[in-house]
Amino acid sequence: MKYVCQDQLCSLNGRGSVMRQEFDAAVESILAIRNSDGYSFLSFVKRTLFQFRLQAMHDVLDIVVEAYLRGVRLIESGTDIKNPTAWLRRTVYNIIREYSRAERRDRRDIALIESKAMAQRLRGDEDEQLKAVWNAFHKISSEDQDILVIRYFDRKSWQEIHQELQTTCDEQVDIGTLRVRGSRAMKRLRGKYHDEIDSASP
Repeated sequence: MKYVCQDQLCSLNGRGSVMRQEFDAAVESILAIRNSDGYSFLSFVKRTLFQFRLQAMHDVLDIVVEAYLRGVRLIESGTDIKNPTAWLRRTVYNIIREYSRAERRDRRDIALIESKAMAQRLRGDEDEQLKAVWNAFHKISSEDQDILVIRYFDRKSWQEIHQELQTTCDEQVDIGTLRVRGSRAMKRLRGKYHDEIDSASP
């Protein structure tokens, strides 16, 4: 892995400012053969991908290269990176967290698409109630959608939801608070559902 990372980064390196050259040298040093800091860094990237459950979707190399490119853009904008090792660790973590949030948004969007398709397929008076549920789901907030999707579409326990949100959200909440939020999200969904039923009534 380290050989691949070094080859990839070398192909991206170019002549630039002294600050850029110092950053490149620091990155190459981290990834140098027999460098314990390099092994520690790559293990951190891999471990963080597993923590966010993204190991099947993103490669360690992808994350390292993205972090490196962000560093280059930051330097070219005139910002000095004082401690490249610490900066890279923070940036890698933030990149993986961004990817995790995007993946969660994708799951919510898929649920919305599926619900819309199902609503369009439904016919008859008996199906009006189910159509109202899907339409109501589309009208609640994205935060409510997230927690309901994870709970009811992904069928995860509150403990699993708590573990997932701990790694993807800046705000840390306990399981009891999550249960309350889930209950309130369901209550708002019911409210929107009854609004749909009332608006459909002659």
